[in-house]
Amino acid sequence: MTNRSTMRILVAILAFAAPLATANEGLMDGLITDSMCVTNHRAMKSGADEQCVRACVRAGAKFVLWDGRNAYVLSDQQAAQTWAGKKVKVLSTLDAKTREVRVITIFAR
Repeated sequence: MTNRSTMRILVAILAFAAPLATANEGLMDGLITDSMCVTNHRAMKSGADEQCVRACVRAGAKFVLWDGRNAYVLSDQQAAQTWAGKKVKVLSTLDAKTREVRVITIFAR
């Protein structure tokens, strides 16, 4: 009897803990940039970084959050438009498997 009860408890714990293992909610610091150029906007020769980011997104790139080591695609592409080329803090949930940041809100750093 106790083995069955223990097994049920373990299965329940794993079922609830599994989504938490792939998602981390919190505050991320970074730069809103684009998935094409990321940190090197000189090749585009479109002026300021902000202009390059916007031009790349118009050409099909995605807004990403660059944390200094990794680029994460932002789930809310419209909210990111306001912050193109700027350093920000993003309250979000990070999906480690897909490397997508599910945006809750973006604000100035």
